Amino acid sequence: MGRRTITIVAIAGVMVLAAFGIWYTQYDNHQMTTSNETDDEIIENKEMKTVEDGRTLINIEETPDVEINSVEEFSYPFQIEEYVVESPDFRWAPTAPQFVNDRVIAFDMDDSKLQQSFVGLFDRSSKKYEKIYSAPPFFIINSLVGIDNVLYWVEYDRNPSLELKWRIMSMDLGNKKIEMIKQGISQDGTDPPILRVYGKKVTWIEYEVENQIVTSKAMILHQDRQKAIEVIAETKLSEKDGRDGYYFAVQTPTDRGLVIQQSKYQNKDGKSQKSYVITLFPYDRSKAVDLLIGERIIDFNVHGNWFVWTEEGKVSVASLQDGKVKYRFSGKSKTLTNDTPFIKNDFLIYRYGMNRVFIANLKTGKHQGLLEEKIITTKLFRSGEYLSYGIIERNGQNSRMKFVVIK
Repeated sequence: MGRRTITIVAIAGVMVLAAFGIWYTQYDNHQMTTSNETDDEIIENKEMKTVEDGRTLINIEETPDVEINSVEEFSYPFQIEEYVVESPDFRWAPTAPQFVNDRVIAFDMDDSKLQQSFVGLFDRSSKKYEKIYSAPPFFIINSLVGIDNVLYWVEYDRNPSLELKWRIMSMDLGNKKIEMIKQGISQDGTDPPILRVYGKKVTWIEYEVENQIVTSKAMILHQDRQKAIEVIAETKLSEKDGRDGYYFAVQTPTDRGLVIQQSKYQNKDGKSQKSYVITLFPYDRSKAVDLLIGERIIDFNVHGNWFVWTEEGKVSVASLQDGKVKYRFSGKSKTLTNDTPFIKNDFLIYRYGMNRVFIANLKTGKHQGLLEEKIITTKLFRSGEYLSYGIIERNGQNSRMKFVVIK
């Protein structure tokens, strides 16, 4: 696979329970290439197919131009680095590389034995690992993300209830200053915020419940605007005499806007009919566009002129310019899930099942496994120009976490 170097380092530190080993592996598959793409680029006004009211841009049942169920090797213009950390910390608290920049890898972890949540930091140069933050007792840390040198995460009550207290926190990695960004209560069993990031934007969904009406609000924090927060989209679901309206389920921030999976309820004669709609809400608040309706969509993303969504056993890629399905990649199993699809340049990278990561060239349709793995693989994460995922390895009393970074 080209150049490969391995270094083995043993480190003992105050913040770690015992000495641990760190291995660093680097793969250089083909030469690095440059791209005009920037992670902050917003292309809302780029040509996209016009959609009539009541219609979707994509027909999920449409036959693709190319259906691919075979693997064909090809070169890709990315550098892959692996870091393996072995520590007793990971025995009860497996994790994943949720945020990556040119200096560090950051992650949250919850020790199920101690009932304690932490934020961990791994220095890519010194190969040192430390815990930089501990949540208050009875709180869980979740959905850690980062922009530049600032981390964000959500803390909420460990014990579930109909009224779940939560707060969004941030940490400046330069001075380790902690700041509470926002706090609230998830009512009637609604979920606490799940943070997702693109460019300089941190996004999440909040819910308000009043008089049997659930209001969903899609939120954006702008780090480059002194952390100003705005509501970019809002919808309502009435639960009086049967559900009627829309409910935001999960969001994906993209270069074109915030893409949200909505539950749509139509009340007819006191009976609710439910469907799922993927909708693009442009950042400039221009008219929202329904991309597709589907019952079994697992995950989705938009980048440039591409729209990708995953289901059990297959991944579909469509063009936003004409609304046509260009590729459909099928796995060996028709029941294994596919998730966390990301498009980098003209390459699609996604997780298949829980033990493989695949890459596809969207110019040629070629499709192959990224690295050969037979063990548990986490979902993928995007941090600016980096993609990352983790591999969980058991080793007696210790556990090893392998962090894979793609640039």
